[in-house]
Amino acid sequence: PFRDSKLTQLLMDSIGGSSLTMMLACISPSGHSVQESMRTLEYANKAKSIKNKPVVLLDPQQNMVEALKKEIEQLRAENRALKEAFMSGDLETARD
Repeated sequence: PFRDSKLTQLLMDSIGGSSLTMMLACISPSGHSVQESMRTLEYANKAKSIKNKPVVLLDPQQNMVEALKKEIEQLRAENRALKEAFMSGDLETARD
């Protein structure tokens, strides 16, 4: 609805992108600025209805590093459990 606005063009990545955005609408109590203040309030009212869900964008290499770290932690936990089972002599638990 407000794609023609210069402000929208400037804030395009923030308003509909994957970032958190805070908008502050400043208006004037002066009678000379009534129309501009009304347009500002209308724009702010429309902009507050825009909902987006920011997500952390990681590059593929970073995703791989995170997956490998998770796998290492799982393998370490499994290794600890097997060591404990072996030390306690409970070999049946170690085989499962």
